Amino acid sequence: MKLCIVATDAVLLADLLYALSLRADCYFVKYGTVPRDGMYLGRCMLATNDAVSELCQELKGHPRLMVSLQDDAWFGRFRAEPVAESDCGIWEDWVEHEAEVAAVVEAAFGRPDEAQMIAAVRATRDDTISLVAQIPPAQSGQRWPIVGHVMLSPVTIDGNRELMGLGLAPLAVAPEYQRRGFGTKLVSAALRRARLFGHPFVVVLGDPGYYGRFGFVAAERLGLRYPVAEAAPHFMALELRAGGLDGVAGTVHYHSAFAE
Repeated sequence: MKLCIVATDAVLLADLLYALSLRADCYFVKYGTVPRDGMYLGRCMLATNDAVSELCQELKGHPRLMVSLQDDAWFGRFRAEPVAESDCGIWEDWVEHEAEVAAVVEAAFGRPDEAQMIAAVRATRDDTISLVAQIPPAQSGQRWPIVGHVMLSPVTIDGNRELMGLGLAPLAVAPEYQRRGFGTKLVSAALRRARLFGHPFVVVLGDPGYYGRFGFVAAERLGLRYPVAEAAPHFMALELRAGGLDGVAGTVHYHSAFAE
């Protein structure tokens, strides 16, 4: 079963769902609006039906909430297949993941530099898209371990903030989980999110053979340059919408957290 919560105060509901998400037995929370004006709906699923029932009883007396229990089995036919033990799921990166993400990134690169860059971007709240790859836990009810991470942060062309794209960096998968397609899933999900957000382009500094599969091409073909000339063969760009870089040319500058 899952707990359904209805409120007219969006902030109250968001704060409550966030607090519930921190519970060790919380599987997921979900938030959205409902057709009636001014109504907001939240859902929460815990590890056991007893825990959900107890939570429902605790919240029933709240003067600004309406709560009810919902049998989750009915929704089974509409769900995607569960993540296999050999696969990973891609989800939002939360602040609570910071230490675990840093450990994965440092292990992947064998140094702390990239993890420090991520921390610097987080500190300025400019991590426009930040996703994690998580694998099923060894035992039901445990937290899903993080094994990969990708971040996209703002870039500018010669300082022009009217056309802001994104820079994909860094991409990291824990060494013991590499070559299993987890990095590909992270990049694909990040690019889908960037398109949905309406960003015009993404740039990346990396292996052309790897990033070419996502549609990246040499950035100079699209009129873009990297500040360090020697890196030009590895600097690539991808238009996220047709004509996203028409009439644009210049040097791309990453977030200040990244050394050029």
